[in-house]
Amino acid sequence: MKPHIWLLKLMLVSIVVLGIPVGGVMAFNYYIDPLWNFDHSHEYNDFQRGHNERIQKTNWINSHHFDFDSLMIGTSRTTYINASNFEERVFHYGLSSLHITEYLDYMQYAQSKNPKEFETIYMELTVRSHDLFYGPEFSEAETFFSQSEDPFYPVTSLFSKDTYDRAKFNYDISKNNYAGIPRTYDRNLEVTTSYVGKDIGERIEFFKNQLVEREANGPEWIYDPNYRGYLEEIQAAFPHSNFVVFTDLMPAERLQLTIEHPQIQPTYKQYITDIVEVFGAVYSFHQYNDVTRNHANFFDLYHFYPSVGDLVAKELQRREPSELLYIVTKDNIDEYFAQLGI
Repeated sequence: MKPHIWLLKLMLVSIVVLGIPVGGVMAFNYYIDPLWNFDHSHEYNDFQRGHNERIQKTNWINSHHFDFDSLMIGTSRTTYINASNFEERVFHYGLSSLHITEYLDYMQYAQSKNPKEFETIYMELTVRSHDLFYGPEFSEAETFFSQSEDPFYPVTSLFSKDTYDRAKFNYDISKNNYAGIPRTYDRNLEVTTSYVGKDIGERIEFFKNQLVEREANGPEWIYDPNYRGYLEEIQAAFPHSNFVVFTDLMPAERLQLTIEHPQIQPTYKQYITDIVEVFGAVYSFHQYNDVTRNHANFFDLYHFYPSVGDLVAKELQRREPSELLYIVTKDNIDEYFAQLGI
């Protein structure tokens, strides 16, 4: 037999031998879909770890029929406010460690995919969103947008061992209906957690010591001189949307240590004032009440459980003052600061 015939046979055998396991990995990755490039759901992919929500939620936008009434944008704290609590259809673009300089890019991207203007934009701005030195941790948003819109990406990503490792993890937790990690999503972006978390009392002491140590090294937080400009740019980009700008709900002790700190207090007041002056009001969950005093409602100093997120969603829909919510306007801003003791 001629040499080239042997070579051809060898190549065909190699393709078959190598193709079976590669095809199996690709099929498994597609079946579990940890990158949210597809829209199928079943009992073995109903628990999904959010490893990089910037690409995952952007992929979700591009793999589903995207038609929503309103938008929610914010940090990982907002992910525990499930959109199913709202009467209107809300797309939840909550992203871990979202920085103030990133908000507009993701908001405009979601708007570009929606067939109509968002009626309401629920926008969380954390107590540290104005900190000049609390910078972005991820690549520029355009990196994720371009990747997600690459027509070959949904297929090429199936070849990845990293995708396989994530798929295997999601398969295991879905099969067991238990994750034990801080955040898992279902295929509709609803969040659950079975995470026990850390002792809040111990974390408060650690936070207190951090404030003392940082105070000795200079100002704790520096107010970003461009912060108000970022807010004005966001507001101007959505002139027909109703903004509901809200603060992060946190344990009462952390709130008190933060806003009563002599170096932080002026920046806190400026932060609330700028939001009110740009958007007309801030829906503040910075309150001392039964919810914020109960350590069982939090698994660390920054994140509450979904049951508390249900309460937050109810307040954001109702939009009336309550024990949990203080609606700050130009008319009552001084009273707001006074009732916080600052």
